[in-house]
Amino acid sequence: MKKIILLAAVAFGAMSAQAQAIEAPKFFDNWSISLVGGGTTPIVGNDFIKDTRGIAGIEIEKQVSPILAVGIEGNWGINTSYGQGVNVFDDQYAGVYGAINFNKLFGACKCKYQVFEVEAVAGAGWGRYYDKNYDRENWATGYGADHNFFATKAGLNLNFNVSKIITLSLKPSVTWNMSDIMAEGGFHKDGTSSSSAYYDVNRAKFNLMAGITFHLGGQGFKCVKPYDQAEVDALNAQINDLRAANDACNAKVAALAAESAALAAELAACKNKKPETVKEEVVVNNNVRYVYFNQGSSKIKADQKPSVEMVAADLKANEDTKVVVKGYASAEGSKEINEKLAAARAEAVKNMLVKTYKIDANRITAVGEGVAKFSEKAAWNRVSICTVK
Repeated sequence: MKKIILLAAVAFGAMSAQAQAIEAPKFFDNWSISLVGGGTTPIVGNDFIKDTRGIAGIEIEKQVSPILAVGIEGNWGINTSYGQGVNVFDDQYAGVYGAINFNKLFGACKCKYQVFEVEAVAGAGWGRYYDKNYDRENWATGYGADHNFFATKAGLNLNFNVSKIITLSLKPSVTWNMSDIMAEGGFHKDGTSSSSAYYDVNRAKFNLMAGITFHLGGQGFKCVKPYDQAEVDALNAQINDLRAANDACNAKVAALAAESAALAAELAACKNKKPETVKEEVVVNNNVRYVYFNQGSSKIKADQKPSVEMVAADLKANEDTKVVVKGYASAEGSKEINEKLAAARAEAVKNMLVKTYKIDANRITAVGEGVAKFSEKAAWNRVSICTVK
């Protein structure tokens, strides 16, 4: 009995350890029914092979976890000796049992389908012998007249999973008569009380059966990732961040929609607006004259003197006006030389106005502006620009 309790405790602990990793099945999942049959014989006191008799039974089982199964079973020993005894059955056993799956207990894959599996089985229940021909000399072996007794059972299931619906099994086991009441005078020959329960090979039978199991309501379990609060919190934080980002996007979309509506309204207003009459104005700079120079020279060429003469004529005609002369150079040469050349060109125009056309020097401002970038043509940048104000 202590062995049975220990096995049950191990199975319960293994089942609890896996509870968080296994998705809870429904009540009607993982049920099975098995039909079994084979041979049975007393371990001692009989010819082990010659005295083997038939045995048949049925099992109804519920797989409560990948490791642990529980069930009920009934076995009947068949009287196969002609002319010996008056009953069809020698004995019967009905009990409950638990089975531990070693593959799932020690393996890493708790939910993976496997073709071959090994289970350890232990159980206890009610037994009964049927024998009207009581032989007093045979009482110590546990056989004799009809009587009930408490029995225990232990064994292995060697399971071959043909499919997820059918399993073929080889089932070696041992059944013990724990409380034989047929002892002479209330005591057994070894001196123990007939009412005491203990394991004795002299009161044990070896059973070798084969079985076919039909799985009902599905077979197997679904492994799931264990609940992790830290991971859940991290996922919730990500969800909140995504919600905030989504709200920001919605706000941006709303702002863009409002801006689009405003632009559409403005466009519609522009389309409906009566076009204004545009008055074209042409500005003619009659007060500006240009004096061009040769490269590297500040001397006014003969063909450029008419421009200077026109500036002088304008100043003489309008005594309250003044002129600003700005000299420029092209990009050839160093910066220092070009600045001096630009200033010299402005002074050349001023000197001609003063000396040739007798214009008061106070009415003339001459400034060198350095390198000009008026045109890609270098010759057009060698110039003095005269602006009468």
